[in-house]
Amino acid sequence: MASTARRLLENIINVAVVFALLIVVFLAYRTLIRPRLLSRNAAAVLNQANPKVGDFVSIGGRPLVHQKGGLIFVIRQGCIFCSESMPFYRDLVKAHVPTEPSLIFLMPGSKEANITYLKSNLGTEEDVRIYNPNSLHVSGTPTLVLLDSSSHIQKVWVGKLSPSQELEVETTLKTAL
Repeated sequence: MASTARRLLENIINVAVVFALLIVVFLAYRTLIRPRLLSRNAAAVLNQANPKVGDFVSIGGRPLVHQKGGLIFVIRQGCIFCSESMPFYRDLVKAHVPTEPSLIFLMPGSKEANITYLKSNLGTEEDVRIYNPNSLHVSGTPTLVLLDSSSHIQKVWVGKLSPSQELEVETTLKTAL
């Protein structure tokens, strides 16, 4: 009888240990792994799953840009294509003049870390806005989105751009709005 009670107690302890391990794994996934996966897949605060020309872009219901429109850079630290695109982005930032659309960087994470990242990679502290990766609907980074003065999408470029696409961005910026 004592051995049966002992086996029963051992089985209960084993089940409790397995249950505790499952809880630890679940909490680790929710707090450590899931946020990283979400931020890798996040891109921009846009209203549609696939942004289209004419869509309205807002944060908290307010237009993202005013007056002269804007070029939104949706990038994130650790994105290989974002890193490969930095020389082109650096050229855009250096050539930017106040009469052209505003340059806005939407990035997940802390504002301080993103400003440091932009300073080291682009030599700028342009308008950096932080967004919640859970509320975003664009499929990847980098993404460039040109907005008119009423915060409607005029043009979208996704991924690392080819030289002809880079030229298109430059030309569009100079003639936009």
